[in-house]
Amino acid sequence: MTSPDDYASMAEVLSRRYGKISPANPEPDLLLVDGGKGQVNIAVAVLDQLGLAGRFAIAGIAKKDAEKEETEDKIYLPNRANPVNLGSDGRLLLLLQQIRDEAHRFAVTFQRKQRTRTMVNSALDRVGGVGPKRKAMLMKHFGSIKNVRAATVDELSELPGINSSLAKAIKHALS
Repeated sequence: MTSPDDYASMAEVLSRRYGKISPANPEPDLLLVDGGKGQVNIAVAVLDQLGLAGRFAIAGIAKKDAEKEETEDKIYLPNRANPVNLGSDGRLLLLLQQIRDEAHRFAVTFQRKQRTRTMVNSALDRVGGVGPKRKAMLMKHFGSIKNVRAATVDELSELPGINSSLAKAIKHALS
């Protein structure tokens, strides 16, 4: 199995979002990416490909590196080797950190909902004989797809309308 390519994923997301610039979906004043120079460079490259270079500001916020004994997150701008020095007033950095953290929370919540929806829908929908009512019954009885997966064939067979062969088909689909 290959690991995810963060740069490719970022490029895809940026291409999708900024390829749809229109009056109904206007461009931002600032694009803040989660990451350092590499992520900022990806954003610049994607916007350049889309013909949007220079139309709005881009910045990256990278977490401090504790191993290097860094004390605060860093802000990167395009075509600049070193992070921006925000001075002694930490309010701007705090604001940018809060924006990044909220965007991250939103993305994680969305991904969890998608993953849960996909697991519940696709795993049980592949089983012939399990329709919406039986799926709802399984979820109500076991509470989660994880618990349905952990149930034995005998435990599944105890539910009304689920015989041994259907219970085996459910186990097979969820394994």
